[in-house]
Amino acid sequence: MVIAISGPYASLGTDWKGEEDSRKVFPAWPGVEKLDPPHRRVLTGAPLDDVHAILATEKGPVAARGRMGKGEVVLLAVPEVFQNGHLRKGDHLALLATLAAGRKAYFDESVHGLSGEAGAVEILRQWGFGPLLVVAVLASGVAWWRRRVRLGPEEDDARETRVEAVDFVDSLAMLYDRALMRRQALGLYVRAFEQAVAVRTGLKGPALQAKAGEFLKIRADLKGEGGRDIGALEFQRGLGEINQAFRRLDDAKRPGNRRTNEGARRPA
Repeated sequence: MVIAISGPYASLGTDWKGEEDSRKVFPAWPGVEKLDPPHRRVLTGAPLDDVHAILATEKGPVAARGRMGKGEVVLLAVPEVFQNGHLRKGDHLALLATLAAGRKAYFDESVHGLSGEAGAVEILRQWGFGPLLVVAVLASGVAWWRRRVRLGPEEDDARETRVEAVDFVDSLAMLYDRALMRRQALGLYVRAFEQAVAVRTGLKGPALQAKAGEFLKIRADLKGEGGRDIGALEFQRGLGEINQAFRRLDDAKRPGNRRTNEGARRPA
């Protein structure tokens, strides 16, 4: 990594060194003996403690090199030596060729506003994960196709949309108990049974009343008629008779009960 700066960069910096030429102070970079930059600077800062100078003046190092992991870092106080207009001066071209020898050279031009934004797929491809991406796409396709094939009988995925039946019935029963007398509640239940008979048979009027009477034998005062209320025992007895009538009406709909079915199909 080559860090060529002309001003402060993190804890690294530069200082003006006047017109003094730099000289080689360390036997490295064959062919690089003299630099002739348009501006003459030296390196300053704490990072110089971990590197050794290669080109320097009496005021400090101009170019230095140090180890970093498996590679090396080069610090340079005169980045102008790499500009096209100055490559022919001094040993600038030889320095560039020495630094780039045997390796790929990448120039970070972000300071000049030049940058590229590679996507995640491109980065993975550059890192050698291209085959892995292909395998991942194929595996996804196979998994999608596998989910499309049904194994065994189809399951009923219908969702329960009813309310909580028990809580609803209990709440409704408490409301009826507070708002109605027992006789009135029983009368509503009788009318509900007559409506069920009308739906099953298509009858109406006196014919409906007669047909409902075949299933339900209940006293007139338990059908909501009259002014007095009834006791709890009478209410339970009437409720049981209406429930039995509903059961008989349901049994009459079955194919085995021919006589009742024929009666249900008889027009009004």
